[in-house]
Amino acid sequence: MSILSQSHIKTPAFNRNNLKASIVHFGPGAFHRAHQCYYIDLLNAITPDFGIVEIALNSEDTIKSLENQDNLFTIKELGENSKNHIIASIKDAIYAPPNKSKIFDLLQNPEIKIITSTITEKGYCIKNDGKLDWDNEGIKHDLENLDNPRTYIGYVINGLLRRYKNATPPFVIIPCDNLSENGKKVKNALCDFAQKIDTDFAKYIMDNLVAPSTMVDSITPKSDNALFSQIEDEYGYKDNAAVWREEFTQWVIETYDGHKNVPWEKVGVILTDNVAAFEQVKLRILNGAHSTLAYLGWCLGFETVAQAMANPMLEKLVHDLIFKNIIPSLKNVGNIDVTTYANDIIARFKNPVVQHKLAQIAWDGSQKIGFRLLPSIRQNLKDNANISYLSLGIAAWCRFIIRMTRQGKEITDPMAKILMEIAKKAKDKANDIDGFLSLEMIFDADLEKNQTFINEVKQQYNKIIKAENGGNIEAF
Repeated sequence: MSILSQSHIKTPAFNRNNLKASIVHFGPGAFHRAHQCYYIDLLNAITPDFGIVEIALNSEDTIKSLENQDNLFTIKELGENSKNHIIASIKDAIYAPPNKSKIFDLLQNPEIKIITSTITEKGYCIKNDGKLDWDNEGIKHDLENLDNPRTYIGYVINGLLRRYKNATPPFVIIPCDNLSENGKKVKNALCDFAQKIDTDFAKYIMDNLVAPSTMVDSITPKSDNALFSQIEDEYGYKDNAAVWREEFTQWVIETYDGHKNVPWEKVGVILTDNVAAFEQVKLRILNGAHSTLAYLGWCLGFETVAQAMANPMLEKLVHDLIFKNIIPSLKNVGNIDVTTYANDIIARFKNPVVQHKLAQIAWDGSQKIGFRLLPSIRQNLKDNANISYLSLGIAAWCRFIIRMTRQGKEITDPMAKILMEIAKKAKDKANDIDGFLSLEMIFDADLEKNQTFINEVKQQYNKIIKAENGGNIEAF
């Protein structure tokens, strides 16, 4: 560490021997390690009371990588004034399936104060209407096998139930995925599940569980061998758990009972009573534009966000999507300067150092578009405002699924089988989209039957096919 601290890398500002575990995190993926771990390292520099225990539900790869290097890893920032950091806040890393009793003991330990999570939108098993999905196979399993859970909901319920029986106050739940009102929705899902077990237990959760909503932001490309090689070349050590991200990072947490027990604001976290405004602006402008660019850019042969944004026509399209369709849909955003924010987003997308793969952003579209694109579409339809660019995002998603299916490529989406069956019937005609728009679990009846919306998506779909066949992107 002493040698590294003399180079261009920041080493931990606290003694790991004094680190106390008080946070359990579900989903130790790249974004979590690049984002929450960064902030929590800053917390531990103030007081080393915020050690993290990582829990992986579905894959052991990251856990093994962390274990092999004493749970240390590197964040490499991508930008002109970038800094790199060695992160030291992880106390332990656990692969869940063979270690369930260990996790149960951990979750009932009163020393654990906070549960964070980055398990993607689909990991919460919540439908687009914000309610727990009782048809989800994992939820059905966990309800029948409470002591052998598979889902995040099942594990957290287990911890809460043990605390309830031991008269131990519940931990604070802080979800960090791109769900609108994520804290509220996760708490409601836990209450719904608990209601099936014991009504008094459900009341205990409703009355005592604190679950603030959050907004998180930092573009984080997938870690790959290029990153690992850079770390080794620059610093002389191997790090198979390294992550990279853009310089910009933001964490907004709804003020909650007990937030003063954590010096959040001293490390740059924004505490606010109006997290919904930050959430709406970020989900619609950044994530909505990201998804649209991912699907359309991929269909037109681009590989990364920066490459797609280097095309003047696609850059203009993203600009028009944001300023002509998305910003008009925003309501009650307080004093947030959405114009400045939007221009900053476009600049961040254009950063050539950040090689964010379009295919990575395209994952789990059936779970994402309901939060990223559809709220803006619904608002603009209500206001009789333009939805052409937003509809292009939906059309591009449909086309992406069709192209992936034809190429025999794996589609990373919990609805992959259903989507592929629809895609197989496509004939490169406007009505290819009918099967996708009929999926009520995504679009609901209001959009499924809205002829203005359907016609716009079909019109944009036809433009995509023409562009694929050598047409001009300016047609969009």
